[in-house]
Amino acid sequence: MDNLTSWNVRGLNWPNKQAEVKLFLQSNKVGLVGLLETKVKVKNIEKVAASIFHGWNWVHNFSLNATGRIWVAWHPRAFDLEVLHLSEQFIHCRVIQLSTQRKFTVAFVYGFNQEHLRGQLWSDLFSISQNMTDAWCILGDFNTILYKEDRFEGDAITDHDIRELQNCINQCELHEMPNSGAYYSWTNKSIWSRIDRLFINGYWHSQFNYTHAKYMASGFSYHSPLLVHFPSSFKPQNNFPVLRYVSIIESTLPKTPSPNKIEQLWNFLTQLKPLLRRLNRDSNGDPVENFEQVDEMMVKFYRSLLGTHINHRTPLRKEVLEAGPMLSLEQQVGLCRPFTDQEIKSAPFFIPNNKSPSPDGYNSGFFKPTWTDRPHGLQGYKGILQNRSTSRTDYQLNSDPAGFNLRGTSRVSSVIGMKKVLNMFSLTALMPNQSGK
Repeated sequence: MDNLTSWNVRGLNWPNKQAEVKLFLQSNKVGLVGLLETKVKVKNIEKVAASIFHGWNWVHNFSLNATGRIWVAWHPRAFDLEVLHLSEQFIHCRVIQLSTQRKFTVAFVYGFNQEHLRGQLWSDLFSISQNMTDAWCILGDFNTILYKEDRFEGDAITDHDIRELQNCINQCELHEMPNSGAYYSWTNKSIWSRIDRLFINGYWHSQFNYTHAKYMASGFSYHSPLLVHFPSSFKPQNNFPVLRYVSIIESTLPKTPSPNKIEQLWNFLTQLKPLLRRLNRDSNGDPVENFEQVDEMMVKFYRSLLGTHINHRTPLRKEVLEAGPMLSLEQQVGLCRPFTDQEIKSAPFFIPNNKSPSPDGYNSGFFKPTWTDRPHGLQGYKGILQNRSTSRTDYQLNSDPAGFNLRGTSRVSSVIGMKKVLNMFSLTALMPNQSGK
């Protein structure tokens, strides 16, 4: 019963719904559940709990909202739970998974339908994130969408519609857990949308080797239940020769103290370096240090993996290609026109501030504050593009108009080029002048 789930059940007063929820929890080995929009009145809690949660513990926010918004229940043999914060729109808890003794925090969310009322939810989550040092999971019905493709049919989606949730996950430094199942999590049979989601922070991966979320069949509800699996997986065994390493360190340590501590430290490190190199070579084979050797080793590895001969290769048939969709003349011309200033700006601005483009530590958040009021970032980045190509045909465009990729690279690695901007103009151009203007 190690799994957890969140489900907007749209009412839990009918016995048939209670029976289906109980069956779902049992069949999917759920030990921690957040039920949303239960519509259960406080006076009926014991009766409903006896039908679904026999032997379980629970907490709810019904006293804050009479409509029975969020009900969290857990099996005491599977989880230990402590409530940290309780509000109308979420219940935040510290949890221990008893089978693994792993600790994490979880927030079951049910956002209000009105945008102006959800502002308090985003503010509360941001406040929690500022002091969060544990694995953190936020899941539930947010009642808003994250991307423009998250709604099918209904009113046209604007940038304003997706801004509030995007701002929240960027500011809280969250990202979605890997998931599968139906894309749209809610439908009234005429409109489909993805308003039920699950986010995690960076500490989650250090606590759990692997977790996976799945959007299950909606059953009696308009919403799909969101089920989180904790499959067993083991980290690869560490083959580093720890005992030999410790022995080398101990044998190399100075036997007697020296009045010149710096010189003694330098001598110690000088003696230690070749010994550790030899240990690394003995553990991992002969070292490869220069570019030519690395190139040769990579080619040798993939030749042995993939082979060097193609036994059979079917040639492309021109008439088959021409029978399928082809670019119109207007589309071909569109690929050849230069990037617009807005498209160039959208690429780094699409990347969340917490995403690092490379180990150098310069993320998109480093450049965004200086971009708005100064034209240098735009011109510098445009110069990089013009150095590499004069047309769009050398670039792989995303389906999302808010960003683009350099050919063969990810959107994040494309922003590495932003570092080169700093070589095109003085850093003083990014800084305010002496008067502070």
